[in-house]
Amino acid sequence: HYGGITAKWNAGTIYCSQATANLVKHQLRVQSHYLHPLPLLTPTLLRTAKGTPVTVTLLDANHCPGAIMFLFHLEDRHVLHVGDFRWDRSVMLAP
Repeated sequence: HYGGITAKWNAGTIYCSQATANLVKHQLRVQSHYLHPLPLLTPTLLRTAKGTPVTVTLLDANHCPGAIMFLFHLEDRHVLHVGDFRWDRSVMLAP
């Protein structure tokens, strides 16, 4: 799940959950300034490299600790990015 991420990471910001940030920092020794944990279920405004606003909301993926799905709001589109997740009606349909 963390392939390619090592203590030598310098490829940019890692947006993730707080649980993942803790694991990446303490287990893989990635420097803190590369980690940008976002809160779950809270729309957060970010900007692309070109300055375009993007709102992202982290959703619990119900897979392993820290696993999340990213829901991006891009102007008139919504994009759900998922990796591994486990479907459970009560988790996936929670408000």
